[in-house]
Amino acid sequence: MKGYMRLVAVASLFILFFCLGCNKEIPLPDSITLRGGTPDSLATSAAGGEFSVKFNSSSTWGMSLSASWIENLSNSRGDAGDAEIILKVNTNTEHNDRKGYITLTCGKASVRIVVYQNEAGAIILTQRNYTLDAKEAKIVVEFKTNIEYEVIMPSVDWVRENSTKALTTYTKEFIISGSNQEENRKTSIIVKAKSSNLADTIKILQTGLAIERERAALVNIYNKLSGERWTSKQNWLTNRPVGDWEGVTADNEGRVIGLDLRTNWLIGEFPKEICTFAKLRELRMGGSGTMFGELPKEIGNLKSITLLDLSGNRLSGPIPSEICTLSNLKNLDLTSNSFSGEIPLSIGNLSNLEYLHLEDNTLSGSIPQSISSLTKIYSIILNKNQLTGSIPAAIFNLPKLENLGLENNQLSGSIPATIGNATKIARLSFNNNNLTGVIPEEFTQIADKLDWNSYHYVNTGICGNRLSGSIPQSLVNHPKWAKIWRRVVPQQDGYGLNLNSVPLAGYSFTFRDVNHRNQILTDIYKQNKYTVLLQWDKENYLMYQLAKALEEYKDSGLQVIAFDNGSLMESTTKNIVSSSALKSFINFLSFDHSSFNPGDPSEEVFNAIKNSGCKSVQAEVLDKDGNIIFSYLKGMGGDSRFGRDTQSELIPFLAGLLGSISTPFYESTDFSEDGKVITIQQATVGRGIDLVVMGDGFTDKDMAVNGKYESWTKEAIEHFFSVEPTKSFRNRFNVYIVKAVSKHQELIAGAHTALGTKFGSEISENQRKISGDANKCWVYAEKIVRGGTHLDANKAIIINVINSTVWAGTANMFPGLTGTIAHCSHPVEKGDDFKHIVVHEAVGHGLGKLADEYYAPGSPWYMPEWKQQELKSLYQNWGWYSNIDFTNDPQKIRWSWFLSDERYKSSVGIFEGAFVDYTNDVFRPSENSMMNSYSTVFNAPSRLAIYKFIMERSGEEYKFENFIKHDEVSL
Repeated sequence: MKGYMRLVAVASLFILFFCLGCNKEIPLPDSITLRGGTPDSLATSAAGGEFSVKFNSSSTWGMSLSASWIENLSNSRGDAGDAEIILKVNTNTEHNDRKGYITLTCGKASVRIVVYQNEAGAIILTQRNYTLDAKEAKIVVEFKTNIEYEVIMPSVDWVRENSTKALTTYTKEFIISGSNQEENRKTSIIVKAKSSNLADTIKILQTGLAIERERAALVNIYNKLSGERWTSKQNWLTNRPVGDWEGVTADNEGRVIGLDLRTNWLIGEFPKEICTFAKLRELRMGGSGTMFGELPKEIGNLKSITLLDLSGNRLSGPIPSEICTLSNLKNLDLTSNSFSGEIPLSIGNLSNLEYLHLEDNTLSGSIPQSISSLTKIYSIILNKNQLTGSIPAAIFNLPKLENLGLENNQLSGSIPATIGNATKIARLSFNNNNLTGVIPEEFTQIADKLDWNSYHYVNTGICGNRLSGSIPQSLVNHPKWAKIWRRVVPQQDGYGLNLNSVPLAGYSFTFRDVNHRNQILTDIYKQNKYTVLLQWDKENYLMYQLAKALEEYKDSGLQVIAFDNGSLMESTTKNIVSSSALKSFINFLSFDHSSFNPGDPSEEVFNAIKNSGCKSVQAEVLDKDGNIIFSYLKGMGGDSRFGRDTQSELIPFLAGLLGSISTPFYESTDFSEDGKVITIQQATVGRGIDLVVMGDGFTDKDMAVNGKYESWTKEAIEHFFSVEPTKSFRNRFNVYIVKAVSKHQELIAGAHTALGTKFGSEISENQRKISGDANKCWVYAEKIVRGGTHLDANKAIIINVINSTVWAGTANMFPGLTGTIAHCSHPVEKGDDFKHIVVHEAVGHGLGKLADEYYAPGSPWYMPEWKQQELKSLYQNWGWYSNIDFTNDPQKIRWSWFLSDERYKSSVGIFEGAFVDYTNDVFRPSENSMMNSYSTVFNAPSRLAIYKFIMERSGEEYKFENFIKHDEVSL
């Protein structure tokens, strides 16, 4: 029983203890301790680095960092037990010590590790690089450092340290000796820490004398070529390195290696200073059209040059032989200048030359044999010179030659048989020389290689020479013969190849007309008996004659296909066609490229037509089979089909085929009034100035008394005397009207008018230029007889009144002659238009020898020096153009007298822009005047010029004070 009771007591105690334990846990204390030798503080250098922290925690732990320059590379939290974390201290770039903390926590327990990092040692230079000119200089170098340092000087004798007690320990002064060397020189000064490899470097670049000389040369070039007028001149004349000047390229040392001034007007003489750029590689000064003078022999100093482009200027004189010493030259372009003399014999020394372009100069002599030594050459263009002699046979042995342009010279001899050796040739032109002999069989060998399209520098062909004999059958059988024979067969007039049995087909291609319909030439040929292919001119009588012929014979099988010479836009073509006789024809608008595969020879034919260069009306007639039966082409060996004059022979030729063709316009039949003279007045003061008025384009229907002819000519007389000073001096003139009866009224090519007046190009929609026949005008003026003597037409002022209401006026002035001819139309839209034309042309130009004062505003247009000299000469020799000048100096300008006179203060000044086109370099006396807008009075300098000529030509001495007194009526 006792044992049982003891067991129950023990069990009760166990249950009681168990129950009490479940109701309340007894916690263990939180703990986190560093282990493995991890200290509670760490010190590191400025370089930083990685380190580990080992610890033990009684439960879950965490970590925090107080500084961003301490990075955790492992976990930032973990469970109880042993742990290790990896951290990194970043490099200290600051120049101060710094401190941060790593805190480890476990519950309420924590431990902190302090991290110390040293400051960064530094040597900081305020400026590292110094670029100096060749003069002696002193530089002061400032720097900061927190360590001991030393200065290591370079082993050169031109840099030395300048000791001065006035300087702080953080400033060093150095003396740079002046340089007398051509090239740049450079060195370095090292500032170094005494106790480490920490260092910084001062770099010194001292430019040689060449840099300063080249800068000065560029300034001179700018001044000599009117740099103030350039449009591309950013940074020029500034202190910036010359490599920053627009158009200038410099190497790393500042030497000029490239000069590109093509976008500027280079007005002046070729500057010799260019030849001082010893390292120049590329010189581009082409296209300005205004740089003149000769190339100096010093051009040979440019030993580094690879590209020399002076094209499109007015350079003259010989090509200096020194240019042939430029052994690195690859591209020589002197196109479109006025170089004369022979091509240098040593041109073959340019062993690296790839492009030789000397086109459009006045070079003479023969082509040097040494040119055949240019084994790297791709292109030789010598077109449009005066070269003589034969073509060097060895030139065709050049292994890389692709372009050979020799057209428009005076070359003679035969075409060398070596032409077959030109295996790379693509474009070859011998057109328009004096070559003789036969076409060599070898020419056929390269025909396949040749590009028969037209290009601005090489138009492949051999026409326009004096070749004779038979054409090689292999060439006639060539698949492109129908397309290319025009580039081969036509020779000079009086010469020609044997055309017996040689087929010469007309053009064959597809095109789109102005109505956007596709047209196939061969189909048109088949549909008609005769087809006329016409290069047209809308202002030509022949156009109307053809339109009449087409009207009468279209049903009999006549068709006309017309195209322009390639100079007009499509919209312009459409407008012209719709408003002229051309609307009766099939009018070419554009080539139908979609109708042929790329490279089809028909496209080449089209290009040949559009770039034919014809400036006047030309025509060919083809039969149903497309064979030529009438052509303007000359030099066809006397073949009767060719060499026909389109203007005079086409209509008779068609009439012979089809029958008579009616005239399209009215034609005069009564010429009884022609040449009759009407005297309007005789001078009552002085010896009399002759004013002769006549008209052109007036038919016999206009010749009645007080009819259109007399009415318009008398009106012109009244307008001539309607303004000052002619208004006050009418009594000093002899005035006549001479009748001129024209066959046709139309002032177009091919029509027949008494004075041969023709309309030229359009100035605007309702304004045209005029061309007149001075000899015909003088013949009619000399029909005036006084006292048995014919009037001296060369001294008369002639007004040619044109029977047209289109606004047009032109004056013909002749150096050395006092006489002039003023061609004046008769506009009707505005009441005073005719008056203004007569006054401007006949009084202003004709009597006063005045210049136009209007100009084209917009982009700058500078008057070149040669033009200024030309106009100055006319002023000095003949008194012309006294109302313009080329200086704006009030003391020197031609009307300086008026500028100092209070009476003219408000009406006379100095205004830039005059002489039709020029916005710059030429000055006029007033903002507006009769010689500017046509719609106001003459300005005072113009009135003076007119007054002076009236006095002198009527026999009275001219005095300025008398003019001033007379001119009061105009103030």
